[in-house]
Amino acid sequence: ASAAFCEVCEQGHYANEAKTECVKCEVGHECSAGRKKKCEAGLLSAEGSAYCEACEAGTYPDPDSSSCEPCAPGTISAAGDPECSPCGTGTYQNGTDCKACVAGRYGAGEGLHTKLCSGICPAGKHSFRYATQCTPCDVGKHSSAAESETCAPCPMHRTSSPGATVCG
Repeated sequence: ASAAFCEVCEQGHYANEAKTECVKCEVGHECSAGRKKKCEAGLLSAEGSAYCEACEAGTYPDPDSSSCEPCAPGTISAAGDPECSPCGTGTYQNGTDCKACVAGRYGAGEGLHTKLCSGICPAGKHSFRYATQCTPCDVGKHSSAAESETCAPCPMHRTSSPGATVCG
């Protein structure tokens, strides 16, 4: 007489529907203790994997969930994110973070990826950190240099029009 017994499939394999053999785990699934489970959004696995893993910050899982792809310029992701998101207005992508556009520059759109942001404010205009546009100097103030954070007041008994580069 022979005894029947169950065999547990090794890690990275699962029991087929008839429970007659162990099958290698497919891409995008995790297989352990003889069971197969689809990876959750943002996680991936290669063929024969026992566990799903998160992509590192700055990457996202490709459509077949077998490898991590780098985020496009101007976009970022945290570890395990299912997709990359564009940096918001007034910021630019720097590695795996979005940084503020510095004073004197502006970030008019999403997804910028250089320190220059959208550009430098010209003389007669200024901007603060995270600015989405340059602001003309107020009446009675001026900015003679490009890339200014503030506009300087005109000397006593002198004035200027909006956006002035010099006082009259």
